[in-house]
Amino acid sequence: MKDKYLKLEQFNYKKLKFSNSTRCLIFGSFGAGNQGDESILLGQILELKKLRIKEITVVSENPKIVRKIHKVNAVSHRNIIGVIGKILESDLIIIGGGGLFCKNFNSIMGIIYQVSLLFYFCLSRLSTKNVYAIGIGFYENQNVIMKFLFTKMLSTFKMVTVRDFHSYNRLIKSNVSSFIFKDTSFYMPLLPKSKVYKATIYTRDKIKGQKNIGISLAYHSKSNKSTEKLIRSISQFIISNPKDIYWFFPLNSIHNDKSGDSVLGRNLYESIQRQYNKPIAFKFVSHKLQPQEMFSAFKFMDGFIAMRLHAIIFCYRLNIPFVGISYDLKCNSFLHSIGKNSFKFTTH
Repeated sequence: MKDKYLKLEQFNYKKLKFSNSTRCLIFGSFGAGNQGDESILLGQILELKKLRIKEITVVSENPKIVRKIHKVNAVSHRNIIGVIGKILESDLIIIGGGGLFCKNFNSIMGIIYQVSLLFYFCLSRLSTKNVYAIGIGFYENQNVIMKFLFTKMLSTFKMVTVRDFHSYNRLIKSNVSSFIFKDTSFYMPLLPKSKVYKATIYTRDKIKGQKNIGISLAYHSKSNKSTEKLIRSISQFIISNPKDIYWFFPLNSIHNDKSGDSVLGRNLYESIQRQYNKPIAFKFVSHKLQPQEMFSAFKFMDGFIAMRLHAIIFCYRLNIPFVGISYDLKCNSFLHSIGKNSFKFTTH
């Protein structure tokens, strides 16, 4: 299979209609503990700052986290009055949260969240704002009604760009004009090893012949037989290669190390201990790292078991040999576009 992704360009933010007095409002799945989403946001912010945008505000899950990481204004998507106020005073509105449109929320809170997004986007258009959807993912795993409504909404935007071929084909079939560019996280510059060395990976004690192997797994609240099988398979691989050093990257545990991906990391470590009575170097990368530090630490890896989409993307970006595990259409789409087969994982 050929690598179709290599030929894609990065979106040029100069194509946006703006001035030096422009106030920009960004919507997305930010502040929710996902390092991949934060790398998307950081890439956008850095590009917008180059254009000397007067003010950037982010509508997010957790404004406190966004303000801490990105040093920009933020407002909770639950703060309806606050968001409406920001929509009305903004000149430029960007929907840029990766898979913002692909979540299949069946719970009451999930439906409320998507309805609130539709309301905000409708208000943005009614206010004759310049609205752009930049680097989004659009997949089948969405409520049919919401998919129809979001599709209609996207067709009214100033410009729509997507991050993969699957999303592009879906929107074209729905008569939504769109363009395909690389994921916005490609705009986030990576740090040199010297700047992340002390905070992340210690390689000076490596014995000759040892390799650093990174692991990133995607946590789901409903553990099932597929999860147990995955843990067993990876633990057996590690036990078969006991001399290497294994690093678990919690890419969805920004808030603490007791939840999210860290749960799978601990389950994996416990599985190894039950099956192998000799020491194995299994280390946890700190969940407190900023997105640049976290993904820059990938540079220390000689190989990777990657399940999170942005673990796959940054392995690809850094040319790190990796095994891609697909738990979602977005992963499968990216892996297919770079000419790699994926190991399928079901969450139900």
